[in-house]
Amino acid sequence: MTEDMPEPTSRSGRAPSGWLRARLRAAHGTALMLAALCFLTTFTATATPRAVDAFENDALRDVLDSAPLRAHLVTGTVLLPGTDGRQRHLATPRAVKRASRAFDKAVASMPTGPGAAVSGVANALSVPVLDERLPRITATKAPEVTLAAQPDVAGHSRVTEGRLPGRRVQESAGQQRFEAAVTGRTAQRMKLRVGDSFRPAGVSGTIVTVTGIIAPRNPRSLYWNAEETLSKPVHTTKMSSSPLGDPDEYWHFGALIHPEAAPALLVLEGETQVYVHHPLDEDAVRAHDVPALVTQLTSLDSGPSATRLTEDAGVRITIGEELGSLLLDFEGERATVAPLLAMATTGVATAAGAVLLLWGILSAERRRDEWDLIRSRGGSVPGLAGRLLAENAVPGLPAAAAGCALALLLTPGTRTAPALAAASLAAAFGLLSLPLRAAYVHRRPFAQTAHRPGAGHGRRRLVVEVTVLVLVVAAVVTLRQRGDTGGTDPLPAAAPVLLSVAAALVLMRALPLPLRLLARAARRRTGPVAFLGLARASRGPFAAVVGLPVLSLLVALTVSSFGGMVLAGVEQARERSALLAVGADARVASPVELPARMRAQLRGAPGVQAGGGP
Repeated sequence: MTEDMPEPTSRSGRAPSGWLRARLRAAHGTALMLAALCFLTTFTATATPRAVDAFENDALRDVLDSAPLRAHLVTGTVLLPGTDGRQRHLATPRAVKRASRAFDKAVASMPTGPGAAVSGVANALSVPVLDERLPRITATKAPEVTLAAQPDVAGHSRVTEGRLPGRRVQESAGQQRFEAAVTGRTAQRMKLRVGDSFRPAGVSGTIVTVTGIIAPRNPRSLYWNAEETLSKPVHTTKMSSSPLGDPDEYWHFGALIHPEAAPALLVLEGETQVYVHHPLDEDAVRAHDVPALVTQLTSLDSGPSATRLTEDAGVRITIGEELGSLLLDFEGERATVAPLLAMATTGVATAAGAVLLLWGILSAERRRDEWDLIRSRGGSVPGLAGRLLAENAVPGLPAAAAGCALALLLTPGTRTAPALAAASLAAAFGLLSLPLRAAYVHRRPFAQTAHRPGAGHGRRRLVVEVTVLVLVVAAVVTLRQRGDTGGTDPLPAAAPVLLSVAAALVLMRALPLPLRLLARAARRRTGPVAFLGLARASRGPFAAVVGLPVLSLLVALTVSSFGGMVLAGVEQARERSALLAVGADARVASPVELPARMRAQLRGAPGVQAGGGP
């Protein structure tokens, strides 16, 4: 039994299962080739979206890891004007608890850490401390303090000296006396002991007395780091108000007061704020979730969610901008990279599709006479297509399933649905290319005579090629005039493929001429093999057989060349941006002057040709 033997068939085109087994046994090489193609295409189709997903998730992790803590928080604040006694009730523990519960409800659908929220009241801007005895970095700039009232201080710290602050604020002779506790690191840096007092700037006399020194139970928790000055003083630098003046450097430290004393903070300079911090659950955030998260934050700040939040909290809550800005920047970078990824994906898909089509067309041409005989004996087109689909499904479906499963195991992406959809499309394309080709060619009996290339076929081919070239030129001109709009626009994504199609059409039209010249030269030589081969190739009875390999090669070369140029351009732009930002190949910066020995070591480091600076 040979591969080209006609198949026993009924009028419906169905063949017995025994014949299918015999067919696969006789054409095992073709079946193995189809299985290999299905395995490779489904593996690539499954792995590509998951690899892109993993790449974007890693980029999001890098962005979050390099951002400050405040950019990891979903923050809501209520600003209370200072010296406004009518606003004091909004700083009471009951009002803060109501605002916190309303905010918790509003962000419940966001990927935030459960049970880790921090709320409290503090002066919105740090205020200078008027005492001369507290240590200063520069003689002209006094240290500044933030007084914060957070609930459950006792549960998050242990008292090492003294006691926790009381709830009462003593008022006498126009002065207010707060009781506060500071951490051990703050007490050591600011030289504070139990019983010491300091005077923050305010509209009336304000005195803060240190009643206790505490140690955080978990120094890395959000409770101690959402407001960064609570656990330790921060070396802060501000630009001088004078254009020629030196920057102001000072210590900024924090102190904890009792929540019942929070309304008295309104006497300090500036505004007082009620805050609620929810940490972002970074493990639950994926790159594809960023647009929805940005939309939620926007709605919570100025949309329908903001209205409901105001009604539940009884006060207008403003959403912090740090997290939203960070996510918007990431989404902008993602949108910038998306056309390049779409371009590469389109190129790979086109090359793979051309290979599968080439296999289908070559298989169809090899078995054309067999199928002509089946059609002449009464076989139906659906029956013929179904028979070929069954032949392809036996080796192709297991291979496609194996490729998909292996890709799912090896790639670290989080989304499976897009990968399965791409794998299904690739498998369907590979399995249906041969049946559809056979159904088209043999849609009428005796297709071998009715569809041999002739004048009508040549005219149709010319019309198709001219139409494709016009579309390619129009697309390129439109893209050049419009530019890249960002996102996954199909036009720039298909640009390399369109150019490759145009080049393949031109090459297919020009290829017969050199082949005919070679055939003339081969005619003078002994032996008919070279001459007959070149003559047959120059006549090209089936343009797709010649064009698809050319298209596959051109698409692969175009996409790889374009990708190389993009990577080289990105690398050059990155180096130039770094040079403009740093001012040199490398820079070492310090808030204090570097020792002379260290400067000498840096200048003498390997690869350093010149150095500058004080």
